[in-house]
Amino acid sequence: MAISAHVELVHQGVDAVNRHQTKGIPLDLSGADLSTLELRDINLQRANLRGANLTQATLSGADLSHSQCAGARFVGANLQRASFQKASLEGADFTGANLADGVLRGANMSEVILRSARLPAADLLEANLEHANLKKANLSRANLGGAHLSNSNLSLATLFKASLQNANVLGADLTGADLDHADLQRTDFENAVLRNANFDEANVSAANFRDAIGVTHAHNLDKVRIDRDAQYLETVKRDAINRWLDWERLRTLGRLPLFGASYTVLLLIPVFIFTLATYNRYVVGPAQAFAVSVREAVDSDRSTHTELTAIAAASAIEEHVAPLAIPSQSLLILLSTFLLAIGSSIYVLFCPSRVKEFTRDQWCDQLGKSLLHYWPITWKHRMLRIVCASCYGVGGIGAAWVIVVKVLRAGRFIYENSRFSLW
Repeated sequence: MAISAHVELVHQGVDAVNRHQTKGIPLDLSGADLSTLELRDINLQRANLRGANLTQATLSGADLSHSQCAGARFVGANLQRASFQKASLEGADFTGANLADGVLRGANMSEVILRSARLPAADLLEANLEHANLKKANLSRANLGGAHLSNSNLSLATLFKASLQNANVLGADLTGADLDHADLQRTDFENAVLRNANFDEANVSAANFRDAIGVTHAHNLDKVRIDRDAQYLETVKRDAINRWLDWERLRTLGRLPLFGASYTVLLLIPVFIFTLATYNRYVVGPAQAFAVSVREAVDSDRSTHTELTAIAAASAIEEHVAPLAIPSQSLLILLSTFLLAIGSSIYVLFCPSRVKEFTRDQWCDQLGKSLLHYWPITWKHRMLRIVCASCYGVGGIGAAWVIVVKVLRAGRFIYENSRFSLW
């Protein structure tokens, strides 16, 4: 419990506290209710504030370095330019607090709550933020170099131009975090969740992506800055779609001449059907009508010679001028070709030009470029890749089935009409 005389001293004002601090006797304010107090520029070095309530208090410019603040409540407090250097802040609640330009260098902030807190330009160098909750926190231009952020929650946090050099983000959740122009050199993202994080113009030189999660859904990874290539990018966790249906794999089918061939066939099939219908209507129809009229004329002319000649002519017409049926499986080949045309069109229009031009090996080994500038673009347009692969797959199976059936029928015809035997 707090020493009542120390609590009374705080209520007397900042000057009284600062005079007391010159005696070198740390204040014991543990569990005290100091909410809403005006404590601007107060000196609370080495003070015991365990479990104290400073909700909505004004502590801008305050010095709380080396203080004991475990479990304290700073909800909504004004802590601009306040110093918590090497303070003990385990489990403290800074929800919605303003820590702009604050100094928290080397502070122990494990399990601290900084949800929606404002920390622009704050100094958190080598601070311990393990299991901390920084959801929606504003850390723009903050210095988190060498900080320990393992298993922390940084989802939807703003880290614009923040420095996380050599920071440990092992297992942290950065879902939807804004890392635009952040300095992420040698940052350890092992097992971190990076889904929907924005890496636009971030510097990820020598960063560790071992077993990182959600990298395939991160934004602007292909626009990062790199001096030394990122490490273990090949080990990032990918779902089945991004593993087997990325543009790099679809490139194998996309490079086949399916675009021109499929559209050519699509044009030829209607022409063929129209020609067939025209032949049946304007050639077969009149010929058969002529044969019928000949047979009717035979019935009226009883001359044996005329009858035989007419019957022979009618029989010849009926035998050799028969209507041509639409080939079997025409509908299947039409649908298959249509699907292949859709698939090849999607590839031509949406596959990144870099993937069309280079394989991953060519990009990395021959050109010496970073995999981060190639691989992420192969994960773009997820739904279009699924549609493209589906069209290629279904259309290809249909076309292959038609070809196999036609080949088998041709083989059977040759076998049945050949004069030689296999034995």
